[in-house]
Amino acid sequence: SPFPMVIWAGASVACCACPTPAIKSARRPAASNVFAAMVIGPINRKQRWRLMGPMTMATKTLLAAGLLALLMVGVGQAQQATDAPAQITMGNGEANAIATEGLARIGGETAFSQVRIDGAAISTLRATSTAIQFPEVMIEQPGWLVLHPVIDGKPDGDMVSGFTYLDAGKNTDVAVRIDHPAEPGDRFLVMLHSDANRDRVFDFVFVEDGINVEDRAVFEGTRMIAHVIAVPN
Repeated sequence: SPFPMVIWAGASVACCACPTPAIKSARRPAASNVFAAMVIGPINRKQRWRLMGPMTMATKTLLAAGLLALLMVGVGQAQQATDAPAQITMGNGEANAIATEGLARIGGETAFSQVRIDGAAISTLRATSTAIQFPEVMIEQPGWLVLHPVIDGKPDGDMVSGFTYLDAGKNTDVAVRIDHPAEPGDRFLVMLHSDANRDRVFDFVFVEDGINVEDRAVFEGTRMIAHVIAVPN
């Protein structure tokens, strides 16, 4: 009769819409299920699926929608992880490296001269300097070994304290002259820069992004080939 059928359908809704109670009801049937069984009596499996078919389809549709929502959340999180900026580290790479163990100071303080050309104006600077020597530097392409001062505990990449040219491959006993007085313990960031146009001129001119210079810093992946060092005694 229609009345028992409605009760059976209601029991099906409870089982399909709420998975956890459905597991519990398998062990101890709810009162509505018992009443429906008493009114309807035995029912074969084919009839049971015919009665529960529409509810099962609705459940599948709801489950598919839930899985799609979870998938979209996962894709969004993966996209955010992909869009996040890579963490830059400092150190040596496989083809590019700066040996800092055995760093030495060369012959105390000396004087150096530098000619500066600004358009038609030409001037010469003579000042006290300190030179330090690195036992070995490896660079994959011709470039520069560059010193940036550490000021208030932070490297100042906008200033250059010294630089020297490097041939591609292994360079030994590489000396860099600091273009201002430096005391033992003064710290610098030493790093590699490329010689982008191979003209043996250190082009420390900032490009459009305001971060990089024309002769860019040398990286291997996200590792910048650089170290913080202190002037030895």
